[in-house]
Amino acid sequence: MAILGVGVFNGVVINKITASKNDKGLAQSIDVTFKKLGEVGSGDDLDFLNSGEITSSDAGKENNIRIYSVNSLQGYDGNDKTGDDLLNEVMARRDQLVHIAQAYMTSDKIKFELTKGLGVKNKTELKQKITNPDTLAKMNDNMFTQFVALMTPVIGEDSKRVVVKFLRKSKTSNFPRLSDKKLDWNPFIAAEDDKALVAKVKFSDWENENGWSSNAQSLESADATPEELAAQTAAANNVFND
Repeated sequence: MAILGVGVFNGVVINKITASKNDKGLAQSIDVTFKKLGEVGSGDDLDFLNSGEITSSDAGKENNIRIYSVNSLQGYDGNDKTGDDLLNEVMARRDQLVHIAQAYMTSDKIKFELTKGLGVKNKTELKQKITNPDTLAKMNDNMFTQFVALMTPVIGEDSKRVVVKFLRKSKTSNFPRLSDKKLDWNPFIAAEDDKALVAKVKFSDWENENGWSSNAQSLESADATPEELAAQTAAANNVFND
């Protein structure tokens, strides 16, 4: 399946969510697959042949976004993270998942039990225990498996359509990713019928100025010809072909 890529897209559905983990415990992830539907001809009839609309060239393309768990007890400087550091990182992952769920249901329907099975009584005790890899792994597992259970009934090819913003992964990679910061004023997803929130799903001035809205194969190869960029993008797309 061809990749949808970087940009702001409407007519999108989440058609699959899968959580996975390996024997190391902390190395967990969740895959959320976003699919762009066609504007016309989505049923099993031939009306799309006779319509007066232009079909989307992006129809059928997908972005599979992998969200990783908090998987290290050490920072980039090699020092151990504090309980506050780890809890803040877990909450940042949780906020991404809550933000996605809010496009499908009201906030009162979104419930997590991140400390299920941990036997902690308060936040102070949690901060002390979260520095243990087994505790952190259990929180990761709770978060991802509970998100899958929450979303499974409401996603699929015929589910609510949403508008989604995908940033580029890095300066050198144009693979898509979701924002994980300042989601309260810079959202990346909204239900299409939530017009007020849809209007906010756009690239910020900072994202545009720094190239995070660019679908170019590399921001460091601005002198490449259109033919070279097209060839690079085609090669990247082939990675996602069946």
